[in-house]
Amino acid sequence: MSKCKVTVLKQFYDEELAKQYLVNTNNLYPCRFFPEMGVSWIVDEKCDMPEGFCKAAWDSIEKYVFTFTRGGGNIAGSSWMKDENKMLSCCTDAVRPAVFLLERID
Repeated sequence: MSKCKVTVLKQFYDEELAKQYLVNTNNLYPCRFFPEMGVSWIVDEKCDMPEGFCKAAWDSIEKYVFTFTRGGGNIAGSSWMKDENKMLSCCTDAVRPAVFLLERID
């Protein structure tokens, strides 16, 4: 079995979208779960969500982490990523998403 390293690469906050579509924007800010870029977690074959990880973000990336922990590569193969053992993914929060690098570790 392999492991998967999950690293926070970048985080966005789209104030324009928030103001245009959300009811209350007074308390909006970039995601509090990932305040530091470059923070990483190692996930083993049990594929448990890391402690302190955002549940919504985990739901977005878990299927890819699961694939990597089972020895698979990224879903697009080498046609998309330079290294099939790496993949970019993000959470589904349209106003303040976090972008992750997933890496299979053999």
